[in-house]
Amino acid sequence: MSALSARTLGITRNPQPSLWAAARESVPDFWELTKPEVNLLILVATFTGFYLGYPNGSNPFPFERLVHVLAGTLLVASGAGALNQYLEFGFDARMRRTSRRPIAAGRMSPIFAFWIGMSLAVIGAVYLLLFANVLAASLAVITLLSYLFIYTPLKRKTPLCTVPGAFAGAMPPLIGWAAACGSDRKHPSLDPICDAVLLAVSPLYGDRVDVPRGL
Repeated sequence: MSALSARTLGITRNPQPSLWAAARESVPDFWELTKPEVNLLILVATFTGFYLGYPNGSNPFPFERLVHVLAGTLLVASGAGALNQYLEFGFDARMRRTSRRPIAAGRMSPIFAFWIGMSLAVIGAVYLLLFANVLAASLAVITLLSYLFIYTPLKRKTPLCTVPGAFAGAMPPLIGWAAACGSDRKHPSLDPICDAVLLAVSPLYGDRVDVPRGL
């Protein structure tokens, strides 16, 4: 059938989007799913802990190890963001601030987002284990689990959810510190810095406790 006769009969052909076009359209959804703008702050905190935990007077500065710990932390944090949206998509759909997230808006299937989050988190934890140390990887996993299974369920039930939420927010400097010096007890404690981060992020988590519409 010629193009002219097709138009005459009112038949139109919907061109299939190219693979490149489909991938380009998915970029904003992946960005929203993994929250790179939030993860940037996590990386800054991780770098701060790494810098303070690095032994004084030791040369050269381990830039390669720093890159590894930042990459592993970024992967775990991105996985946490995706898994959080997987756990919350039913509630996200009922809140104005979160209703346009990829899963809540129906632009991405929940199971697809789940496997993205799991893959990123597992790869990040294994990466830290291989290229940083056991302590840094363990702290990253503890942070992930406390964020997903303590803070996330509590935030719809009590304002005290800000305590575990702030705990998760205060952990990145410890991850960096652990990657720099491991369990070496001769290094100064990072407790004052983590306490300061804990106090700083607590109000931020409190501001983000939303109540779904209809509850």
